[in-house]
Amino acid sequence: MLEYAIVVGVVSLVVIGTLQVVGHKTSLAFCSIENGLGAAGSLANWGDNSFGQLGSGTHSGQQATPISVNGDCSVAADSGTNHIVILKPDGTVWAWGNDSNGAIGNGSNSGTVDTPTAVPGVPPSGRKVASVAAGTDTSYALLDNGSVQAWGKNTFGDVGNGLAASPVDSPTWVCGIAQTAPCSPGVVGHDVLTGVTKLSAGNNSAYGLMSTGCAVTGQCFVAWGAGASHGQLGCAPSCGANADHNVPIRVDTGIIPATTTLTGGQDHALALTSAGNVLAWGIGTFGVLGDGLNTDANQPGYVQTSAGVSLSGVAKLGRGATSSTAYAILNDTTAVAWGENDLAELGINVQSPAGAFGCYCQSYFAPTAGVGSQQIVDTTGVAGTKETGIGSIARGNGYAIVLLTNGTLAGFGANGATDQLGLGAPSGGCGCVAYVTAIAGVTNAIGLAAGANHTVVLIAPGGTPSAS
Repeated sequence: MLEYAIVVGVVSLVVIGTLQVVGHKTSLAFCSIENGLGAAGSLANWGDNSFGQLGSGTHSGQQATPISVNGDCSVAADSGTNHIVILKPDGTVWAWGNDSNGAIGNGSNSGTVDTPTAVPGVPPSGRKVASVAAGTDTSYALLDNGSVQAWGKNTFGDVGNGLAASPVDSPTWVCGIAQTAPCSPGVVGHDVLTGVTKLSAGNNSAYGLMSTGCAVTGQCFVAWGAGASHGQLGCAPSCGANADHNVPIRVDTGIIPATTTLTGGQDHALALTSAGNVLAWGIGTFGVLGDGLNTDANQPGYVQTSAGVSLSGVAKLGRGATSSTAYAILNDTTAVAWGENDLAELGINVQSPAGAFGCYCQSYFAPTAGVGSQQIVDTTGVAGTKETGIGSIARGNGYAIVLLTNGTLAGFGANGATDQLGLGAPSGGCGCVAYVTAIAGVTNAIGLAAGANHTVVLIAPGGTPSAS
């Protein structure tokens, strides 16, 4: 999900603009309208292009440093594992990248689409698109009335249309709670989901924050898709045993306080409460739930500090569907991390020698609030030093990109053959960087999103790399 560093809390962004394709080069630039930001800029990107994620008209190789993608005003609203979904100024939605499971939504599942392609039927007549989201191989459009359209991989009910067929290569309605397929607006027993205010996609699952249907306003959300493997839908005990669900189910176990946002991850999900605490559920491997354990949890529980108390003072969560590492940005603009660290993606300057599967680093089961072993370390690499001025964090597959409040970028974690960190060349040894490292050539950045091994960044006017 594209995020703006100047926004407090993780939000689904609504951005408008235009898109042009010039030869083999995709032209994109951005204007934001949500929260009256009025930000405008151009797009820069780097990393893996195996599936045409960079939108350059090719689908091979990688880009080692940030480069500008020229054009006029537009928005990249979310990045899936290997595809991108954007919202254009005329209200239409476009996508490109990996289409092997229909994530592009153009009526085919052709393997790779390396230039932006219109998604037909989004939005439907009479509606407007509020935001978009992208998961592993599935795409979503949240409409202005709180209903959702979806397309792509549906192996686990990811699309939420009440059917088992996969892939779904054209947009379809996400069904309402306890409704049966086929779903269509206003049809009794077959109605569509409504009342969603914010939407996030994880790995084969989707999550929506609800404005209606809650026992207490603002204290419930819905989820659908994969849940059998790790309880990542978080619906226990109301939904019984862990199971996949191809229509949304309500998650309101009674412990959920007022929630400001949700973010899906690699078989887990996180929620930020209005009090600044964090809830987590799903797979517990690597300690990504931050509860001091490494076991699964099929209902939300509080992320804790190493002292056994709830993590507090959180302003924002890191975003990304391909990671088993979690990040929380605190009110003082420092950040903590917990979970998987085999590629040094915690950013805490703890790294082991290379092994058969890369860097063997210790995983951490709970975050440390304040100076400690899990505090994200600044560019000095000195243990206990804090990186400050963090505006947002995009989490990729084994790496993270940090947007600082001064408009510059930094990264840490995996930096192998796909040049995930944009440093100009792969890192030696383990092929990773263990603490926050500046990414050269980027100024006035105001937003970013990460896929599995690629990153897109929004650059404000006057910033670099500049459109030419």
